Amino acid sequence: MVSFKFRWILDIILLITFIIVSISGIVLWLILPQGSGRYSTFILTRSEWVTLHDYFGIVFMVSAVAHLLINWKCLYRWSCTIISKKKR
Repeated sequence: MVSFKFRWILDIILLITFIIVSISGIVLWLILPQGSGRYSTFILTRSEWVTLHDYFGIVFMVSAVAHLLINWKCLYRWSCTIISKKKR
């Protein structure tokens, strides 16, 4: 059984990494698109934004998989409940 504290920490990691990946993705998409001629913004260069986006994206994906594995029983029961309601 996984403790509540571990689940809470995992959820916080998911939230923080989601926010960082979202912000860095928006910066790379809108402010520093490839081939735009702009190479830096705020404090970081474009390559640093890409590195930040990549590493936090990996942490986000690993955390998401861990979250799904930890909550698999609950997700399975929930999906079975939804499917059985649709059959009625």
